[in-house]
Amino acid sequence: METGSGDGGNIGGAQPISLAFSWLSGGKVLHLQTVMAEHNDLGKWGEEVAACYLENHGYIIKDRDWRLGKRDLDIVAITEAQDLLVIVEVKTRSEGLTIDPILAVDETKMRNLAIAANAYVKQMGIDADVRFDIITVVGMDSRHCDVIHTEDAFNPLLLSR
Repeated sequence: METGSGDGGNIGGAQPISLAFSWLSGGKVLHLQTVMAEHNDLGKWGEEVAACYLENHGYIIKDRDWRLGKRDLDIVAITEAQDLLVIVEVKTRSEGLTIDPILAVDETKMRNLAIAANAYVKQMGIDADVRFDIITVVGMDSRHCDVIHTEDAFNPLLLSR
């Protein structure tokens, strides 16, 4: 599989593309797929599935894709009792879980989530305990996907320095 324009850069801000060849009825058919667009679409779909899952389990979604510079919070929710703020990192895979959901979020990502969550709490004036969860969505469509919700997946205060 080839990737990109061959010159190591993007022409005119174009997204990198993947060239995939398939044989159909003996003829060569060229399929151009925008890799970044597909990845982003899959991620957005996974976040949508995760948000629906949380709502169906009594959570109230406060924000989605909240940003602090380059840092982001996929989903910010509160529990039904409104006594706990839940920061949810969503990991989406198109097929077979290749890594434990907890291992999919490294220490750098945990630190960035903690920094963004701290800014969110201050900006919104929230006075509640905070929990960090991970939701992994595996699949390609809502009828055939697995959702794995790991509550209290990590505590950024316990990370090594």
